[in-house]
Parts: sequence; structure tokens; C-alpha cells
Amino acid sequence: MDTRIYVMTHKQYTKPDDDLYRTLHVGKAISQDLGYEGDDTGEQISNKNKNYCELTGMYWIWKNVSCDIVGICHYRRYFICNENFINQKKIEELLQDYDVIVPNSSFTREKNLEEHYRKIHHWENMEICHGIIQEKYPEYEDAFNLCMKCNLFSLGNMVITRKEIYNAYCDWLFDILFEVEKHIDIDENDAFQARVMGYFSERLFRVWLLNHQYRIREEEVRLMNPEDQDNAVKAVDLKYRYASLILKDVIERYKSAIVLNQAEYDEKLEPRKLDNSLGVLECASPMNVNFYGKVPVWICWWQGLDGAPDLVKMCIHSIVRNLPQNAELHVITFENLGQYVTFPDWIIDKFNEGKISMAHLSDILRAGLLYRYGGVWIDATYYMSEPLGQEWFQDGGFLTQRMEHPMWKADISQGRWAGNLLKGEAGNILFRFMLESFYEYWKKQDSLIDYYLIDYVIALAYENLDEVKNMINNCTPSQRDVFGLSICLHKKYNQAYYEHMAKDTQVFKLTYKNVPPIQNVIGEDTFYGYLFKKEFEDTTSDALY
Repeated sequence: MDTRIYVMTHKQYTKPDDDLYRTLHVGKAISQDLGYEGDDTGEQISNKNKNYCELTGMYWIWKNVSCDIVGICHYRRYFICNENFINQKKIEELLQDYDVIVPNSSFTREKNLEEHYRKIHHWENMEICHGIIQEKYPEYEDAFNLCMKCNLFSLGNMVITRKEIYNAYCDWLFDILFEVEKHIDIDENDAFQARVMGYFSERLFRVWLLNHQYRIREEEVRLMNPEDQDNAVKAVDLKYRYASLILKDVIERYKSAIVLNQAEYDEKLEPRKLDNSLGVLECASPMNVNFYGKVPVWICWWQGLDGAPDLVKMCIHSIVRNLPQNAELHVITFENLGQYVTFPDWIIDKFNEGKISMAHLSDILRAGLLYRYGGVWIDATYYMSEPLGQEWFQDGGFLTQRMEHPMWKADISQGRWAGNLLKGEAGNILFRFMLESFYEYWKKQDSLIDYYLIDYVIALAYENLDEVKNMINNCTPSQRDVFGLSICLHKKYNQAYYEHMAKDTQVFKLTYKNVPPIQNVIGEDTFYGYLFKKEFEDTTSDALY
């Protein structure tokens, strides 16, 4: 199949290392030759680039390119799928189920697009555009009004679709824009406002989509240069080597099979009590915890669930709902921490000094809990759509979330494990290595080399200890669409789409930092709204925790 993505550029750049991507110099007719194929041949509007931006390239593709599937991106904005530049295989796979791939919706800070446009552009120009739509395409009137009253739009005129759909969109779009151009005064003295046709098209794209029954797939768009990926990969290698030096003694001890046992740990970790009323960490001696034959499932929310964000409560509720009878949830907070683990002095001191954050204290916590007691660790922002396999709650064995294919090159884990979803028995060599490594790291360091230090520690165990490498490699790849729910929480709920995502995925990783609305602008449930109501329809969080 002839599938192409055209990278729109007006400057020299580093092209993605994939023949799918083809460079197109937009506005070539009025700029210095960069040595790329340009939009100034055949039927073209290259000299309008100051007003039309990347649309001069879109026009050229419409009139001069014949292919099966076509996509548009920018020299520094790319579609990202599974933490990689989207590739031909993924595009063709997606377009078997969908008609159009678009960027994730962007939100305006203002209450709607009309207010947003009025604030930064000339609204009278949009009114002219509206009038032309009313005259030439009255069937789009309702879609236009709806788009102006919501706060979502699609940045960058980026799209991937079959060429016949692309052609139909361009035919509609340019018919409107060429007519608008006859009726407005384009201020060439203001370079920002002069790009008015590009700004129109970013709003009109959703108008066109709303008026058709196309199946739409949103994918992440990331602002980056391809060379940034290479630099990020180099940075990962440097951080890995630095971590290797810091933890050299721990690595050598494990390779020599000289490790501390549980009793030696307990002897080293003298309990400390600090004034928790001042907001500092308090650790006491671990209690003799009795799980009464049940598998402990560990979650941490330091401040306690009463004040947790609603999304976190929803996620924990879903986990409780899907636990088997032989498992029991334990939510770790600052108040009950000392019942389960102790920390050495330097960990407590550096936390209280602000050198160790709550997020990274939880990394140390999970290593300690899993090493001491075993069980399952799961982050509080995982939504569980259905029960995990029973193997997650049986004695013995190690499990982690392992992706089917390598992930983002600048991620040290490469999708081989997930530090936020781990299962194993007490005394597991990986958990012991993690705990010792965290202790050693923070004994020597006052800051992080990387937010995901946990993955660097696991990587060191993976590369240096055959037992750990075999444990991880023996995990069956799973959770194929673990981030799929997160990117569509703000969208109108679609049962078929949810079932499609959940078919091969039991847990979805979410974030509580950008919580979407319960309903969209016309009062329909979003994915988040539907799932939230589903979790709390018959009960409340208080009934479970």
C-alpha cells in the first residue's frame, strides 16, 4: 500500500529515520531553496504561504500526489504511537478500524473557541468565514456553531487518512478559504495575524469532521525535533552509566552472591520517630503483619484517601472491585507507614529536607514492601477494567507488565517491565536489589539523575543478574493499550470503542493531574464521566476503604 506522511517544513531539519516520512518545503516559491522537494511545482499556491502556512503544502499534495494513504505532520510536531513516531504498519492497522487519524484534542483556557478566537485574533474575519459557510455550505451551520461553543480544537492541520477522504476535505476547505480571502483585509504588517488562513483551518477541520460520520481516532502529537530523540537516547545511556558507577558496590556484591539477609536489614534499620505534626516522615518498627492467608495488594496515597482526587478514588475503587477473594488491598499512607516498613536515617533526613520527593519515597516503599512481604504493587492511578489473571495472586513467581514491542528509545525500560505494576514473593532478588540500590543511591546522592530512577535500577539488575533477566523475559507480553484510555477520557463515551480497548488490556494507566470533565459541552457523558458513575453508582468510596 502506498502510504506517505509529508513533513511540512520551512527550514533545515533532521528527518525521521523512516522512509514513510517525506519532506515538503512549504512556501518554497517565496523562500530560499533548502534542497527539499517543494510545493512550488505543478498546480500550486506556494506564494500564499505567509497567509496559508502549511496549507500551501496541503494544497500541493491534494493536486499533485496520488497515493493510498496520506498524512501531514510538521518538522517539529509528529504523531506518536506507543512512544514512537507512528509507522506505516500502525497507520494501516488503525485505518482498518477508523477513517481519520487526528491529533489529541487541545483545550482552550477560555470557555469556548469563540471567546478564544476573539481574544487573540480578529473576530470579524471569522464572522465573514461563518457567513460564507452559511451561504455555500448551509448543512455545516450547526457543526460550526457547536464547534465555536466548545473549547476543543485540533492544532497544526495534522491528519492521516485515505487519499479520497483527504481530497474531499481539501475540496471543501479551499473552496471556503479562497472565498474568504476575497472579503478580508490580510494585515501583512503583522506576521502573526497574517497567517489567518492557517488559523481558520485549525477550527474548520473539526467543523468538517462533525458533519460526517467518519470513525475518528485521536493519537498523541508531540512537539519535538527528531534529533531530540537521538540526544535523549544518548542521555539515557549516560544516566545508565552514571547509575552504574554510583551503585557499583551493590552490583558487584550481587554478582558475587554476597547479599544481606532479612535479619541483617532489620538490624541496620533502627526505627525512628519524628514529629509527624510538622509534616515530617515518621517511621517506627514494622509490626508482625498477618495477612491471614491473603495476597497483599499494595497501593500508596500518602495523604490518605479522604483527600485523594476523585480520579484516584475511581481507580482504587475499580481495583477493589476486581480483586479475587484471596487478595486484600492495603493502602499505605503517612499515618500507617510505620506499621509495615522502616527506613534508614539518611532516607528520613533527605525526605524531610525535601531532597527525596513523595513520588520517589514511594519507589523505596514499594521495594521494601515487596521484599518484606511479597504481593502485588499497583500505582493508585491504574484503572482496572476487569480482574487480572489469577496468576497475579498465586504464591511464587514474578510478574510485571511487559509490552509486546519495544517502546520509546529514550526509555530505559523499553517496555520490558513496569515499575508501577509488580508482583513477586517475599525475598525476591529483584526487590532486594532495588531496596539496597535505593538506599545506596540516596546515601551518596542529594538529587535524582532521572525521575524514573526506579527503571534505571531495574535495568541494572536486568543487565547484571541473569536470574532477574530470566524472570522479566519469562513474563508474557500483555496490556497492549495501557495508555489508550488516558488519551480519550475527555471524549464522548463510546461502548464499542471501550470494549475494543479493554479486549486485551485489564489495566489502564491514567493521571490525576489533568482530569477531564464528567460531561461534554452538550451534556453527554465523557469516558471519564461514564466510568466514574459506573464505579460509584451503587456505593461510595467510604464503603470500600
